[in-house]
Amino acid sequence: MSYNDCLQDVPDIFENEIGEALAMRTESLGMIRELGPPDLCHIVKIHSSNRTEPDIGSYHHVLGVDTSSSASLAAYINSLQYSLNDKPGWFGPGNNWKIASGTYCTYNAFSKLDLRVQIKIPGGVDAYAINVQGERQDVTEELWTECHVSGILRAILYSNPAEYSVTGLRRLTLAANLREEARVVEALMEQFWNGWRLGSNAETQVASHSRNYLVDGLMAYFAGQGRYNDCAGEILSPLAYAPLGGRQQQADSRSSLDFKGIDPNVAALLAEAYMGGDQEVQGVRVMHQALKAKPSCYPMLYTQAEFLRLKKQHKAACKIALMAVKYAPSEFHAWAKLTEVYIDDNDFQNAL
Repeated sequence: MSYNDCLQDVPDIFENEIGEALAMRTESLGMIRELGPPDLCHIVKIHSSNRTEPDIGSYHHVLGVDTSSSASLAAYINSLQYSLNDKPGWFGPGNNWKIASGTYCTYNAFSKLDLRVQIKIPGGVDAYAINVQGERQDVTEELWTECHVSGILRAILYSNPAEYSVTGLRRLTLAANLREEARVVEALMEQFWNGWRLGSNAETQVASHSRNYLVDGLMAYFAGQGRYNDCAGEILSPLAYAPLGGRQQQADSRSSLDFKGIDPNVAALLAEAYMGGDQEVQGVRVMHQALKAKPSCYPMLYTQAEFLRLKKQHKAACKIALMAVKYAPSEFHAWAKLTEVYIDDNDFQNAL
């Protein structure tokens, strides 16, 4: 290993045998849970002027790459050529090491497949999927769409180095401008009703339309920037008032509150976003509409209990929190909220 055969601004882990990182990833597919690992980029470097030099295999992990197509992944591998040191040395010409081939692996958390793109430089591009048995499958447009969303969610939820870190991990900016952000939001909205297939964190017993990793990523993205109103108005409102992909219906603040076209689970998220954006009147209106449509909706009861708790309405919050526990006795969050309400009301005996 020398200075010239390393990627200069990208983590570069050298293999003892070329391809061992890919083999290890294939063997571990059956053990992957939740959103899966970061993407893996494996490259093979050759010495263009001295073929007696052995080829070098190296790899790194990456988050934030556009995984919506084989073309975007091939472009990423090609871009690594510019990361090889090409400055001339003291006694010779510039770098003679070149990237001859590469494989980009990205995990589809919806279908539990590892999508891979192999390229040869120069040469063609080969895209395929590997299942948990290590068998090769064809890649469809639907798989690419799912893969794009999976990559987006990993980039968001694995963004904090203090909470998630692996050796040789490169983090890229998910959306560098408004056009890229629009693509991210569009992809998340397209797969929103399939988010339950991704599962949920350990504190949620049963994944639903309002409790899953897609929702976690969506809310974390906008909350991290303090853009609650954007999340409410541009994303959650159309989803809440167009349940299960039906025709969008807009709520009119002056109309009757006897409104049927609302999804209570998504409305709970909408109410939270409105309150985070200091639009409490809108949030209360959404809660009222949703609870009229489905009084036993646990996520909405949870949201209402938290709202009342923050308003120091302890007795009312306790009543709502007890209803949330009644309708979702297996959910940790319901019990945790009830405990918080008891503590705020200085009822430590019931809290325990």
